[in-house]
Amino acid sequence: MNAFRGYRAKLERDTDFSDIEADLRDFLKPVEPRPSFVSESRIRLVRASLQKRSHWMMIQLVLLVIAGLTSSLLILVVGVRAVITLIGMLGMINLAREQSSQKRSISVRSP
Repeated sequence: MNAFRGYRAKLERDTDFSDIEADLRDFLKPVEPRPSFVSESRIRLVRASLQKRSHWMMIQLVLLVIAGLTSSLLILVVGVRAVITLIGMLGMINLAREQSSQKRSISVRSP
């Protein structure tokens, strides 16, 4: 990389661009574009910009819908799993109560 920088610095020192710039100023004259060309070009650029923008907005909308559906499905699955776990825990609590009441009734009858 340093070799390239050295070559570029040497080229800038050795090359006199003032002659080239003067020749270009003599040969190249500024041109004023036709107003119709400017307006047509502006219209085409605006249309192209809107098409790209609308395409990008459509992609964003699709991604947003997919993300929304995915998160809704995840919340639904987590909710169903929580309800199933809660029902299972209530069943275990009831079973433990029944077993403890049966043990009490057996221990009361034994003596």
